[in-house]
Amino acid sequence: RKQLHSFLERNITKKTIMKTIITTILLGVFISTSYIYANDPDNKTFSFEEKTEWGCIKESTYFDESGNQPEKKEIIHTDKSDKVLKKETYQWDARDGWVGLQQDQFEHNLDGKITKAKRARWDSKQISWSANIKIYTYSYDSDGELVAIK
Repeated sequence: RKQLHSFLERNITKKTIMKTIITTILLGVFISTSYIYANDPDNKTFSFEEKTEWGCIKESTYFDESGNQPEKKEIIHTDKSDKVLKKETYQWDARDGWVGLQQDQFEHNLDGKITKAKRARWDSKQISWSANIKIYTYSYDSDGELVAIK
């Protein structure tokens, strides 16, 4: 017993303990989220949210009516004030897995309203987001109401 105790003292560090704690917490979140999904037959969406130092990443996977086949996935990046910075949309392909559809990136004014959106489509030849993007500019009146998207 003394040998085991001595071995543990030499080999278990604070870093190892922290990794174990973090892994246990993440596993608990995953299991509880899976449990919620599994017990709700009407729920056809599985969502996971990760808080980061700069905001949040939310991933939502949408399933067909059976709940067994994924169809679409959205990944949304927000800042600390919950403004959407980027949204990526993917479609499930039985052969290739998740294939990109489009990616939107947003810029905001001081009031938190979108001023510019950049949209890229998936380039299947390059296997990445296309460099050929569309840019949309949002205009607001003096009351902050959206008047045009160009």
